Amino acid sequence: MTGASDHVLAFDPLRLVASPPPPDVTITGFRVLDHDMIIDSLISNNQPVKLNYRQNFISIEFKSLQYHQERLRYFFKLDGVDERWVNARGLLTARYTNLAPGSYTFRVRSVNTAGIFSENMTTLDIVVQPAFWQTWWFRLLLFLFALSLVYGYFQARLYLVKRDEKRRAAFQQRIDQLEMKALRAQMNPHFIFNSLNSIQTFMLKNETEQALSYLGRFARLIRNVLDHSQLNNISITKELEMLENYRNWSG
Repeated sequence: MTGASDHVLAFDPLRLVASPPPPDVTITGFRVLDHDMIIDSLISNNQPVKLNYRQNFISIEFKSLQYHQERLRYFFKLDGVDERWVNARGLLTARYTNLAPGSYTFRVRSVNTAGIFSENMTTLDIVVQPAFWQTWWFRLLLFLFALSLVYGYFQARLYLVKRDEKRRAAFQQRIDQLEMKALRAQMNPHFIFNSLNSIQTFMLKNETEQALSYLGRFARLIRNVLDHSQLNNISITKELEMLENYRNWSG
């Protein structure tokens, strides 16, 4: 009991009742790029709001619907964007710009002057769908395409190298064939047979000096031909010496 100048005030502490919590917050509006979007059915069915990658500028309006006017404060948070609860400070709208593709959950709650929060936290799931070039399958296709380009480049280089090697081998084979033809042109088999036959005749006649002389000139001629066949160019002097040796041998 408490006395006053003209009255007495009495109360029972056991009959004191704590201040009730404020009503739950209701999402009253949703705007995308400054255009209203009806999401009542999504909220009632607890379904997410799906947006494309261009619809990444959103505004969410909220308020606690109450019969008596009570000063309330509001706190909201968008998981994935806000690290802490944001004080609305009298502005009953949460705005977010340039949202990256992904899944988000918007949460909002109210608190009265006694510091008591609303019993339930109001939530809204939001999904910003990526563009096709931002999806994992497109990046995988792009990686495989780049990998195929690299593989194709190395395969083309390998093909060109093998083709050049085949051309060089064919060219070298052609040169070898021409060299063999040139050597066979200089060393006529009929000429060699007659030369060896002549030397054999001298030996059968016991003309040893003649046989040795012819054999020496024949060996010198064969050596000159074989030496010259390995060179691309020879001097006129050496060519004349070989022709003179050939003339003396043939004569």
